[in-house]
Amino acid sequence: EMLLQSHKGYIEFIPALPDEWNTGSFEGLCVRGGGVVSANWHNGKLTTATLTATCDNNFNILTPNDCKLKVLINGAETSTPTITDGLLSVTLHKNDKCEIKYYFQ
Repeated sequence: EMLLQSHKGYIEFIPALPDEWNTGSFEGLCVRGGGVVSANWHNGKLTTATLTATCDNNFNILTPNDCKLKVLINGAETSTPTITDGLLSVTLHKNDKCEIKYYFQ
């Protein structure tokens, strides 16, 4: 629960990161709705996150307010990511890969 939560209807990366884990990564964690995720962070802030769908679904990912995102689906950048109320929404088919790059101000 320190690295990932997905039980509130959205995916939240590093929700309760301990200070001792200032920089790090994880991979291969499963989320509700049929996905496998990985993430990297530096100085307590996300740098990249990846979601690979294990079935067709729409996924919501909580995004930090103080950053810009670059979102790639299967390697192709999406022109305008759909973000509503702080949630990035992506529709993926089985085996699709969504990569998110975070740029903090």
